[in-house]
Amino acid sequence: MILIIVICFALIVLSEQPALMFISITSLYFTYSLFWKRYEPNVIFFGLFLTWLTITIKIFYSDIFGYKYIELSSSPNIIYTTYLSLIGYCFFAFGLWFALKKFTLSNKKLQSLFTDQVNFRRILIVYLVVAVLNALLKGFIFYLPGFSQLFVGLLQMKLGFLFLLLFYSFKQRKNLLIVFCIILIEIIFSFFSYFSNFKDIIITAIVIISLFPNRLSIRESIISVILGLSFLYSIFIWQSVKGEYRQYLNAGQYSQQIVVSQEDALIKLQELSTGKSKYNKNDIFYETVDRISSLEFFSQSIDNVPSKISYENGSILKSNILHIVQPRIFFPNKTEIDDSKLVNKYATRKVSTAKQGTTFSLGFMAESYIDFGPILMFVPIFFTGWLMGFIYKQIIEQSINYMWGFTLVSSLWININCNGIAGSKILGWVLMYYIVFLIFRYTLMKLLDRYIREI
Repeated sequence: MILIIVICFALIVLSEQPALMFISITSLYFTYSLFWKRYEPNVIFFGLFLTWLTITIKIFYSDIFGYKYIELSSSPNIIYTTYLSLIGYCFFAFGLWFALKKFTLSNKKLQSLFTDQVNFRRILIVYLVVAVLNALLKGFIFYLPGFSQLFVGLLQMKLGFLFLLLFYSFKQRKNLLIVFCIILIEIIFSFFSYFSNFKDIIITAIVIISLFPNRLSIRESIISVILGLSFLYSIFIWQSVKGEYRQYLNAGQYSQQIVVSQEDALIKLQELSTGKSKYNKNDIFYETVDRISSLEFFSQSIDNVPSKISYENGSILKSNILHIVQPRIFFPNKTEIDDSKLVNKYATRKVSTAKQGTTFSLGFMAESYIDFGPILMFVPIFFTGWLMGFIYKQIIEQSINYMWGFTLVSSLWININCNGIAGSKILGWVLMYYIVFLIFRYTLMKLLDRYIREI
């Protein structure tokens, strides 16, 4: 603990932006103290940590590489934007805490989670069935847009079954090689995707490991470090090749559909990944940092609002809510939301739109600022956090036991890590995931529970 305090003090004193660094470190400690729980899946903390990283990563980058923080942005308001974002982050975290402040887990039920016996082979069968269904759903998602949010919820649930598989493998200290091979295969095939989700698989594994403090041997700790470094390297490589790789996947069309075979896609990815010596490694690292950071469009919006464009007085929030309560399955003529249009309207930089095959988002904090200004913006942000916490609580409470509760909240870090994502998507995805949970809860949960408990 003393070493951590010394490091934090040094970071603050030596920082080019000491006040920002102090608030950054303090806000992270604030969320750690509220949400890090022993023997619980620290889904909320990991989601908040990733959100925190999207706000602060360039502060650390500028100090490490000797840049002035303001030099890393095209907006003169980047420092002000960072303060607003950190305050918004704390309001978001406080909303989560407020929804959970009276929520406690039963020690008896927690103990049963770690002592109950289950049939690992049957869990493996369930996971493989879910993986096959997941692959089939991905094939339909572009052809049935009316069901797209439902499909997204079902696809997200697959990570929960990965949690179930990993949890009992790790608890029983058996079948770790099988699980490792499954994860490796999942990561490899995740690259046959317009949006590779290999990081989702790895972060879910980290959430599971956090349930078992002090259980890693020296050998396992070394392996974990190696895997962590490999994960970072994969992020850098993916960041450097994804533009050219996506063009190959869609054959240069302005769409997000894959028109090449899986074998050809993986060969192309290998070719791109092993031929990157012409790239400057520092550029690749900064591209990754820039991609993780999500403040630029927010800051550019502050350049224009309210000096050139008036506050919207809630019109963006109203539009987001109307979009959610009118599901496309029942309203097939509903206007498609193109996030890039908001960026092009409020930010100084102009970006490609959905017609060009990709979109960019202002982020829900920026939308809230444009709607309500720098003070009232925190009210919707707080309630967004409250909604996340409420759904987290409902899933655990309404599940038949903690095994299923933890399984089905394990992927919620994806929803909590929402800075830089449009408000309509945040609200739509988390509500749809809850609906998918309810369908699963009252149809399959008890059947699967009995099935995997038969030794």
